[in-house]
Amino acid sequence: MNESIWEENKEKVEAIIDIVGMFSFMCMVGDICDEKADHIRSNWQDENLAKVWDKEAKVIHSATHKISKNDLGEK
Repeated sequence: MNESIWEENKEKVEAIIDIVGMFSFMCMVGDICDEKADHIRSNWQDENLAKVWDKEAKVIHSATHKISKNDLGEK
């Protein structure tokens, strides 16, 4: 990915975070990882890749819930 595309995507992510807040954004990212694991497992029967996505989801959910909404300045 070249630098201009990287910066453009970063701005889009920042705009989403500004709308929903960091806590909700991180919860969504964890949910997306869970959904990708389920999709891969169901449609591609690739259990090894699904486990990678499961692990990523677990790490993101764990990190997200170690901090509270208040720590992120959210209401």
